[in-house]
Amino acid sequence: MKKENMRTVGILVSIFMGLSISLVMSILGPLRSGHITVPAVLVSFLCSSIISILISVLIPIKKITDGACNCMHLSPEGIPGKLISAFISDLLFTPLISFLMIFMNYKRARMVDPNLSFGRMFFGNFIISFIAAYFIILVFLPLFIKGAIAIVNATSVHNEEEEGEVK
Repeated sequence: MKKENMRTVGILVSIFMGLSISLVMSILGPLRSGHITVPAVLVSFLCSSIISILISVLIPIKKITDGACNCMHLSPEGIPGKLISAFISDLLFTPLISFLMIFMNYKRARMVDPNLSFGRMFFGNFIISFIAAYFIILVFLPLFIKGAIAIVNATSVHNEEEEGEVK
């Protein structure tokens, strides 16, 4: 596969992962608080999606995870490598997104309970979000990679056919 196509695959995978993690986290926080509303989920999803896409664009996640696997003498394609890669990806995405989602929910919850502790709310929700995101990454990353490769291959074939017709 061409280098430019690999970059496109990476971008697509990052977007797919960011959106899926954002969706789950946007639902988890309000659901756990018991005050889930459609507007709250939509606002949370929009904010976390923007953050996750920025993280994906600014941080070379694949290079970091592959580098960590190489340092540990693990194949990124093997099960131990995938477990480590998912953990590192989780560390890169979840803390910032969780903080934002929990802070937004905390502000709304404070209207109901002014004595609510941010620390208690943050750590309980963060642990659940971290575990949920880890399993999302572990399960869906291989599927998103296959899907992104299929999209890029289909687009490449289509573009090559159009170039052939033009010449």
